[in-house]
Amino acid sequence: MFCQADGSPLYPDDITAEFNRLVAACGLPKIRLHDLRHNVASLLLATGMPFSSVMKITGHDEDTLEKIYHHVVGEIVTPEMRHAYDWMEALQASEQAKAAAGILGQDAGASVTAIWRRFASS
Repeated sequence: MFCQADGSPLYPDDITAEFNRLVAACGLPKIRLHDLRHNVASLLLATGMPFSSVMKITGHDEDTLEKIYHHVVGEIVTPEMRHAYDWMEALQASEQAKAAAGILGQDAGASVTAIWRRFASS
């Protein structure tokens, strides 16, 4: 899905190192990159997204999703969850508008760093 500027593959250890650097630079508590998958699944389920859609996004099968996240379904959406969801929706809409207008180059969407920088400045 992502590659280096020359088309060569990204190495998992390099991605982890960059993620850890960005987390520290943003002053966030240390978390594993994999934890983001769980956070996204929890947020999406808490906002009422159907299991089938969350399964497609996270790659979890139905049994895993029900086993790990059954406690999230039916939770009240907190203002913090709503803010995070709204922020992600606005960012996605902005990136899609830029891509449609030809403002983003060929590497549009490939720069996780750009998204983190935007998040850190908001």
